[in-house]
Amino acid sequence: MKLFNEMADFFESHSIAHLKPGTVRQYSHILNRILRPEFGNYRLLDVRRADVIALHLRLEQTPVIANRMLAVGKRMYYFAQESGLLDEQSNPFRKVRFYREPHRDRFLSREEYDRLGEVLVQIEVDGRYCRTAVAGIRLLVLTGARRSEIESLTWSQVDIDNGEIRLADSKTGPRSIEISSAVREILESIPVVGEFVMTGANGARIALRYVWDEARRCAGIEDVRMHDLRHSYATHAALGGIGMAVIAQLLGHSTVWTTVRYLHVSRIHARKAAEQVSNSLTMALAKRS
Repeated sequence: MKLFNEMADFFESHSIAHLKPGTVRQYSHILNRILRPEFGNYRLLDVRRADVIALHLRLEQTPVIANRMLAVGKRMYYFAQESGLLDEQSNPFRKVRFYREPHRDRFLSREEYDRLGEVLVQIEVDGRYCRTAVAGIRLLVLTGARRSEIESLTWSQVDIDNGEIRLADSKTGPRSIEISSAVREILESIPVVGEFVMTGANGARIALRYVWDEARRCAGIEDVRMHDLRHSYATHAALGGIGMAVIAQLLGHSTVWTTVRYLHVSRIHARKAAEQVSNSLTMALAKRS
């Protein structure tokens, strides 16, 4: 019977060959930082549900990580079963209850967008970061694209003449990003240095997290993640009256239900909407009486 570490190697190799890079990174992080140190020298059948529950309890203060640990462990044991190494009952990660994860309801207000814009201009003027990196943050804001889609964007995928960025392999498969006039201006301002759009003058690939950390700190929005820019894009599109199906297409979602989970309408907008609906229905009732 294989040791946990040996099965983890096998599972990781299979994941690299069949899953998207972002999923592989998440699996590898959980395997190497949490599961291998805990169960690496166990035989697969020697890991008990009580051991998994004890580990899950130790991770109670980080419920998202704790739940990802369960999901990856469960998937690895399912893979062992599919490979004929275990019977169907041998999965100690099954039937362990997930923690309730904190709900994030965060999107940028117009004032926060204004502050962010001012900070990006200042960072550019000061020369603290490469101008291409600042342009990358602006592209995230104005397209609702995923960070990985911008960081890995190649010039061959950019068709400015036809107003389209064509991604052959996004998280949900092939998709296109529309090039607005503002996005076109940003792309045309970026010098072409090699294959990738996010490349510095020295030819090195650019990671956007460094300039983003600086920008959000200076703009006073430290709690906003880069992925929240995508949520903000979707929310402001909805508040502007754009339909769910169109927003789903803009974001590259495979279903409208995924898009709905991205939307965060503030209490102010919800109150205005409630007032509008209530007034409309009140008028209808008055006509009847």
